[in-house]
Amino acid sequence: MTEEIETSTTQDQEKFFAEFYDDGFLKNLYSDKLGEVPETAVEVTEEERQDLFNNLGLRKFVNGEIIEYSPPGPTDDEKWLQIKASRDSLLAQSDWTQLGDSPLTTAKKNEWKAYRQALRDMTENIDVNNVVWPVAP
Repeated sequence: MTEEIETSTTQDQEKFFAEFYDDGFLKNLYSDKLGEVPETAVEVTEEERQDLFNNLGLRKFVNGEIIEYSPPGPTDDEKWLQIKASRDSLLAQSDWTQLGDSPLTTAKKNEWKAYRQALRDMTENIDVNNVVWPVAP
């Protein structure tokens, strides 16, 4: 009788499955207790299921195993575009400092003018991996 109970417990144990896109990224997770499991899904352990769920986009299924995946960082061109966009935003945010009706003193306006010029100049000969931003007055 003990044998039957052990067999029945093993058969009732929930099984987990993962389905992956062609590029190896997770498509969906399944449980055999919650409905149909596609034929393309592979069985995974509870730990693997949790890991896949907790690390979406950072795991891939390659050659029959789940591996860690580190997405590539931005290219230098992408970094340049991000720097330029941030610089342009800082310039736009400080436009008011140079208007005729600005409440700033002439000395403060000149400080802001120098800061804005430094923002414009910083994009010449810039190392996109070591950006030094001018400090606003």
